[in-house]
Amino acid sequence: MIQTTGIGGLPFKHQNEAFDHIESYYSIPFLPELPSKSQDNLMPPLMPPFMQRILTPTLFDKIATSNSDFLYWPKERIRSEVAEISLTSLGVEQFLERFFNHSVIKMQLIGPHCLASLLKLNGKYDSVKCQNFARLWLNELAQRILQSCQPHQKIYFIWDEPIIGFDAASPDYSIDNFSSVRFGIHCCDRTFSETDFKSNHAQIYSVDVTEITQSPDINDYCNNKFLGVLDPQSINIAKATKFLASLNENTPLILTPSCGTGNLTIDQEIAVASALKNLQMT
Repeated sequence: MIQTTGIGGLPFKHQNEAFDHIESYYSIPFLPELPSKSQDNLMPPLMPPFMQRILTPTLFDKIATSNSDFLYWPKERIRSEVAEISLTSLGVEQFLERFFNHSVIKMQLIGPHCLASLLKLNGKYDSVKCQNFARLWLNELAQRILQSCQPHQKIYFIWDEPIIGFDAASPDYSIDNFSSVRFGIHCCDRTFSETDFKSNHAQIYSVDVTEITQSPDINDYCNNKFLGVLDPQSINIAKATKFLASLNENTPLILTPSCGTGNLTIDQEIAVASALKNLQMT
């Protein structure tokens, strides 16, 4: 069985357009992130547009002015700040309402390594303190998001770590008390090994397989993976088809682009989604 889903970023300006597109092309609905919807001119240097929606005004102002006292907030302060974030501004409430009848959905959120790196770049803060703060902040936000989900739905919750390496100090990417949720990591880097991922206690790995070397254990490798079989920039269907042909027919697969398409054109995203849909039907 082959299913398809997206990474997150889409090039639409309006949520309903993104929802219609997802419903038309992907078998597992995913929470769309719309970079073009954000106000880039309000962001501090090096901070991507979507960050504006996961920060409270207080935290945003501190990052913009390089005031580092937020790194010393106790957990209770972080929880109260995160409680101010509007799930409507994140598109979560609209997404859950639109895809209420789907038994499986995918959600994603910036990962703690990525957030910590962005905080450090913007304020030149202490690396360890940035990592601790990012982990606590995102853990609270993820719990808020998941508590708003429907109990009848199976949820893939993917932490987006597009270019950040994993090491022994990496956080545990799972959250307790959510039995219907499978937690995972997305990474665009093709160099990470199975050992890198397993050290993070994730259950799903969303990875770029466009250049993967085929081997006798390729079917084992594809277990518990979202397989990024298409580079959105090149859409090499022949290579993706050859890769899929090397797998056992009874291997359950979830196919994705290798990275999000939020910075591409709508026509490019439609081409990617159409190619994935065709691969699903082959």
